[in-house]
Amino acid sequence: MEIKSSYEARIRSTRDPRFKNAYDNMLDGCCQITESERDEDDFIAGISGTIKRNPADVESLVRRGIAYSDRGDTDKAINDFTEVLHLNPTANIYHFRGRCYAEHKKFEDAITDLSKAINMQPYFFDALIERGKIYEELENYFNAEEDYIAVFMLDNDDIDNEVKIAMYKDYELNGLYGKAEDILFELKETDNMIINKIIRLFYKRLLMKDDSELVEGNLSRDEIMEEINKL
Repeated sequence: MEIKSSYEARIRSTRDPRFKNAYDNMLDGCCQITESERDEDDFIAGISGTIKRNPADVESLVRRGIAYSDRGDTDKAINDFTEVLHLNPTANIYHFRGRCYAEHKKFEDAITDLSKAINMQPYFFDALIERGKIYEELENYFNAEEDYIAVFMLDNDDIDNEVKIAMYKDYELNGLYGKAEDILFELKETDNMIINKIIRLFYKRLLMKDDSELVEGNLSRDEIMEEINKL
């Protein structure tokens, strides 16, 4: 009996219904793992034989790359995904390889691959989230926020939210930090998870400012720390 594995969830990573057919047909079913394949070593050995007979078998290379990634052999996974990209470059494979680079802390390579995935498929939810996390780790808070805002707008794309995001940015730019925070709190009612990420970045940026500037913007350091502890 065929079972769904975590592999399929990885491949079908978009949440935007506008792109339900965006993934290549060659990926369909490539992550259906049978009971006999659940032993990773046997599975990898078997599919390696298939690849040896046909080195250009894209589906098998993808399957093996994901299997390598799942067991932590990211170097081997990167090699397989790189070969697939030579044969048939797609947003999914750039996403997979970008994740492997991120696990290796090769953040610039990861950003490059995730950016290619997003350029090919602009509504790629997971790629945007992952690139945002990398930017955040690199303390590039503005770029991280832009990715999180893009994710937020995927599920909340209406004029009212666009206006609120624009107002939030304008308030922060003009030092009206209390008002910027109020807008974010309003948006939290729409999407708590993503807006919390944006709020966290907002506070991180503010903590880099002088106390006098924060007080003038009607949001003190103590208030910021109190809210951070609630996140």
